[in-house]
Amino acid sequence: MGLMPGWRNRYFVRLALSYSALAVLLIGTAGGYLYDRANAVMVEEISKDSQHTLLNIQGYLENTLLQKYEDTFISQVMATVIPDSTDDLMILLSDPPVSHMYQITTFVNDLNVIAAANEGLAGITIYFAESDYVIDEKHYYRTPANAADSAFIDRLPNTAPNRWLLRKKDETGEDVLTYVYTLPYMMNQKSAKGYLYIDISLAYVKTILNQMTNASKETLIALDRAGTVMFQSRPVADRVMKLASEKVARDGSAIEVSKDNASDNIVAYLPPSLSANGWGYVVVKPTNSFFSRLKSSRTILYGAARSSSWPAY
Repeated sequence: MGLMPGWRNRYFVRLALSYSALAVLLIGTAGGYLYDRANAVMVEEISKDSQHTLLNIQGYLENTLLQKYEDTFISQVMATVIPDSTDDLMILLSDPPVSHMYQITTFVNDLNVIAAANEGLAGITIYFAESDYVIDEKHYYRTPANAADSAFIDRLPNTAPNRWLLRKKDETGEDVLTYVYTLPYMMNQKSAKGYLYIDISLAYVKTILNQMTNASKETLIALDRAGTVMFQSRPVADRVMKLASEKVARDGSAIEVSKDNASDNIVAYLPPSLSANGWGYVVVKPTNSFFSRLKSSRTILYGAARSSSWPAY
């Protein structure tokens, strides 16, 4: 006696539904695994890219951009300011200004030419400690008290030379990076007869760094050892800034990379111990756009799985 047609149809329908349910389960499981795996790979790749970005930015800023100004002054001015030199500047370090006003005027004009030829340069100042007077790229000052940077000049004997520091110019309040040389060149600070320092406009440096980070939508933050923000290419959430400051406070000896789940950002940090100037660098890379694409893909997978199931009869 043959099977009844209705029973046979119900059997095949149930079999098809069972296979459809299994397919939904397998596709959903595979989709979830692929999503999680893609997420992990994405975080790993962004972390590696963040480390390269940190090293590239630090290398360019400290070893290329700022080094250019250091090399300019070593080649154009400082190379002649050595203890055995008879150069005008070396003579001015030892003699009173009254007998050398022509040389001083010529020197001021030379500094003005150098300043005009170097984009981003915000000032060149020389303090002659033994005779207690100052010149810059514009003026001769009979006493340091008359100089535009008088307060900073007073602090020069206690300011670490041969490294860049962040400060505000006394007269204008402009943010600058300042590099201090002892005179004669590389003289011990206790034996120095004077100081030469150059100022670089922080706004100019920010413009250069922004050009390096705008295309990738990442945010660069540079902080000094005290945690003061020197550059910030774009605003970030308060919690991310707090995280960056905490990393600077801990210092460390290697690049750190972490994920801030609350803001969907990868935060990479280069500690001050790896910088000749004692600066910390933080790069914040957003992951939300990539996550959105992954979530869309996962939704499509689940939708395809559901649509592949047969309707019940």
